[in-house]
Order: sequence, then structure tokens, then C-alpha cells
Amino acid sequence: MRLLALEQSGRSVSAALTDGRVTREIRAPREEGGEALLAFVHRLLSELGLAGTDLDALVCGVGPGSYTGVRVALGRSE
Repeated sequence: MRLLALEQSGRSVSAALTDGRVTREIRAPREEGGEALLAFVHRLLSELGLAGTDLDALVCGVGPGSYTGVRVALGRSE
């Protein structure tokens, strides 16, 4: 199962991706915000040779934390 996990409601933003064999994670201070999170997703997908359509599930933390952080993590990128 290929899972992408996003977290932005805490003190840092992070993204983790697993394909069931390999897991990669990237973190940054929360001040880097949503721009960093989307860049992390693109980097992780590239590192594992996957496209967004290859994912089986998206996991996202929903708090506690800032409402804006939760919304950005749950936002959809086209």
C-alpha cells in the first residue's frame, strides 16, 4: 500500500511517503508553511518514482493546532 502522510497542525510541517518497502520523511519549521509541504510531496514522489495517482491513501493530521494549518494540509493540489 502506498501512503502519503501530511502534518501541518503542530510545530513543524512534515510529509512522509511509503510504498510498503521504503519510507521517506521530510520535516521543516512550521514557518515554512504550505509551500514547503507541497514541495516535500513532489520531492518524495520523485524519490520513490511515483505519481500522485499511484497513491492508495492520504493520511493527514487534523490537530490540535491552527485551523489554517489543517486546511492547508487537507487542500488539493492540481
